[in-house]
Amino acid sequence: MDKNHYAVHDGKNPGLYDSWPDAKAQVDGQPGNCYEKVDPSGEAPDKKYVVHEGSKPGVYDSWPQAHAQVTGYPGSDFERVKSSIYGSTEESKQEVCEILEYRKMDKKYAVHEGKIPGIYNSWNETKEQVSGHPRACYEKVSPSGAPAKKSYVVYEGRNPGVYYSWPAAHSQVVGHRGADYERARSSSDARSKFDSYSSTQGSSNNKSSKEGRSYY
Repeated sequence: MDKNHYAVHDGKNPGLYDSWPDAKAQVDGQPGNCYEKVDPSGEAPDKKYVVHEGSKPGVYDSWPQAHAQVTGYPGSDFERVKSSIYGSTEESKQEVCEILEYRKMDKKYAVHEGKIPGIYNSWNETKEQVSGHPRACYEKVSPSGAPAKKSYVVYEGRNPGVYYSWPAAHSQVVGHRGADYERARSSSDARSKFDSYSSTQGSSNNKSSKEGRSYY
């Protein structure tokens, strides 16, 4: 018997569930789902989350807070740490944010769509090229300029499916009303997520779901 309990924060029916099968039924095929393992009372572990790359890098006190910063964000990077590592004061969090910002300055970025596409050595240089650009597309790359191998699931876009580069996925969602996508842990995880999502669309959408099951 599953001794763990799960809190579904964002799913079909948010709530506390006594087993993984019950929780899984609430998050499968649900884009942007958010859940975590908790104790029987529903209390989450005493952990903090460090968002290195996301909508707003920093230290967050709960998974729902951190999840909001990384879900749907291309190239998101985060980790769960013990609360004792980073204090709970705003001063200690600010120190971490400053360190994260410094690290970000040392990374390279590829601008695929922007004022002047190319490889840039800092976030400030990259930001100048993408700020205000309606179809801005950029990603973090290695020192050589090569992008990391990543898989993306486009649930709602011009052509829903699985894509193996950010530029390819980006072209399907940018400017598309109601676009919904996420980065997967691996290519097999991406295919599984998309196939699971497609199977939940119902018989009325069966034809379009099959036509959209594409891998690039």
